[in-house]
Amino acid sequence: MDVTPLGDGKAAIAMFSAPIFAYLLGKNLFAVALPMTLAMVAGHQVELPFTVAHADRWGDSKCPTPVELEGLPFLFDTICRVRDDVRMSLLPGKPAVVTGRGTSLGLFAESLSP
Repeated sequence: MDVTPLGDGKAAIAMFSAPIFAYLLGKNLFAVALPMTLAMVAGHQVELPFTVAHADRWGDSKCPTPVELEGLPFLFDTICRVRDDVRMSLLPGKPAVVTGRGTSLGLFAESLSP
């Protein structure tokens, strides 16, 4: 089997982009894993305020009625299966209260209210 050698330009791009990718992955892992582990172990019923980013978008088959919140890590900024009457009362830039089990650092969402 012929092996195509990796060009110098591709190797340089890979060498410089790998640490950036590792940093972003590690930062999100640390920002999410630690608070959610604490929420599982020492969590209790808590309410946290967040700012609504979008509440009027249509989702996909896994998350048909999403509400996106501001200031949360990528992939953890959406609450799924929110009732339409609640979604219609949420406006972008306005606060919303998320209730669930967790701590002040993070929670497993159970409900959302304006």
